[in-house]
Amino acid sequence: MRHLNKAAGGNTLYRGGGSIAIIGAARSGLVIAQDPEDSDRRILAANKHNLSRAAPSLAFRLGTASNGAAHVRWGGTSTLTAGDILKEPADPEQQSALSEAKGFLLQELGEGPVAAEQGEKDARRAQISMRTLKRAKRALGVRSRKQGDVWFWESAQEKSEEDYSPNVGTLGTVGPLGKDANPNPAKSAQLREEGQGGHEPRCIHGFPDGAGCYLCDPEHPYRRRSEDRK
Repeated sequence: MRHLNKAAGGNTLYRGGGSIAIIGAARSGLVIAQDPEDSDRRILAANKHNLSRAAPSLAFRLGTASNGAAHVRWGGTSTLTAGDILKEPADPEQQSALSEAKGFLLQELGEGPVAAEQGEKDARRAQISMRTLKRAKRALGVRSRKQGDVWFWESAQEKSEEDYSPNVGTLGTVGPLGKDANPNPAKSAQLREEGQGGHEPRCIHGFPDGAGCYLCDPEHPYRRRSEDRK
């Protein structure tokens, strides 16, 4: 059992006091912290669990027994995770500034992409700091895209040309190469099955007598050229 350190935010495995080797050696680790939305409620959540699937988080409150001792009153499961209950509390002032910056971006990009330089000018005019503006862009998924020498901002719903592949679809069947290739291998296969051509065909790839087939025709120019190199 360990107390939490003061390093709010980040990986929850580093929130326990002492060496990281303590939680590293454990197969299962649980964490208890205050419910961010209810100061009287506590959450018991899995912080590390590599023996099986992690169990749901449990909510509880501390009550007083008849003898004056504290007792636990369980309140069922909770959707809050270890990361939710250990994250750094949001500063109300910063949260308000972020909400304002999000509203500005939604209005700025409401009619389509906007030049980044113009967007920054409008943000300064609205008294929104560049730091808060960047946070709002990340939160909303606003993307920066360059056209020529100018950078533009566009909302996550906008589709740029780079999002579409010019090579959509499947390629047709690629037949044998070379001038002697048979243009209709299906018909040749039918002739082979019917025994046409005067004698038993020797090609197993759909060409009568192996004509035009690199593998079956010993007189094929590609094959003779390869043998000449040897």
